[in-house]
Amino acid sequence: LSVETVGPRQIIVGKESAFEFTVRNAGRVAADQTVVHISLPVWADVLGAEVSSGSTNSASSVDGAREFVWKVGKLSAPGEEKLVLRIVSHESRPFDLAVNWAHTPAASKTMIEVQEPKLQMKLDGPDEVLFGEKEVYRLELANVGTGPATRVKILLQPVGAGENVAASHMID
Repeated sequence: LSVETVGPRQIIVGKESAFEFTVRNAGRVAADQTVVHISLPVWADVLGAEVSSGSTNSASSVDGAREFVWKVGKLSAPGEEKLVLRIVSHESRPFDLAVNWAHTPAASKTMIEVQEPKLQMKLDGPDEVLFGEKEVYRLELANVGTGPATRVKILLQPVGAGENVAASHMID
């Protein structure tokens, strides 16, 4: 956000002068609850205010100065809003129009997809085998989950003692 102030560098005591304040949002996201604060000395009065958006009010600050508050609200991106203040000074003293602004910080969120591998195993072959006979079995392995299954190891362990040894196979 930025605020630009345009108005005369010199004013005359007792004569009304107009100052235009433009708040700009050059960012990529809208600025929520945008508020502009303008500090004025006690010897200067605001005679009127016109805004393109939002509402205004005046208040006294702790140090005795006057504070003019412009509640812009939501400022789209890119976007700008304007305020015209009509000010009159009652003393022949220079003063600064101190301008501060604030808005609610933009929140950020990112959706994270969570994946999970789920393995299913199916073994096809005869239900019975005669002693000493060899049969062929078919092993099917499927990932029915939403994520990749990594470092999967199939270990075939023979039943009983003998010359058969365990077999293993890595699947990547």
